Amino acid sequence: MSVSNLFFIIFFAFCSIYACKQQVDNKQNNSIELYLPLSEVNANKATVLFFLSPTCPLCIDYALTISELQKEFQSEKINMKGIFSGSDYTEEEKQTYLQTYQPLIPIINDTANLFVKKYKATITPEVIVVNQNGNIVYRGAIDNWVMELGRRKPKATKFYLKDAIRSILEEKNIAVSETNPIGCLIE
Repeated sequence: MSVSNLFFIIFFAFCSIYACKQQVDNKQNNSIELYLPLSEVNANKATVLFFLSPTCPLCIDYALTISELQKEFQSEKINMKGIFSGSDYTEEEKQTYLQTYQPLIPIINDTANLFVKKYKATITPEVIVVNQNGNIVYRGAIDNWVMELGRRKPKATKFYLKDAIRSILEEKNIAVSETNPIGCLIE
């Protein structure tokens, strides 16, 4: 085998691997598009993604807050979705969470962690807010109710997510665009 033939084979193999990776990435993007079409993102002033776990105590504790946020902003073109990421949860755990805590937002079962990978979420509950162009404008905690795992204030005094949404609606800059979420690790 000549050097030029060997070079051609290596070059072809490299291109094939690169093309396969691009196809996988495109399939992942298309899968996200199935759950959250870009047209839906564009049609709303913002989209709020709540990364949740049906077994995380803080996700359980925040279920009412999430529903209250949905009620408050549903007529304002703020799109809210919950995301159960990964395949560690049983259908029974998911259904128990949904039936018991009845969040008023649609829940996406992201067993392939496509949303986690795209938005780099690491904690539940964690919130990602994207604007009409699909750009992240806020990420982090819902509020400051939880100071650290196992320590909570009697009530929240800073409402990061609500403030971010209000800033979007008022067409102002978001004062706090990132906070550290506290909760359960996404695996």
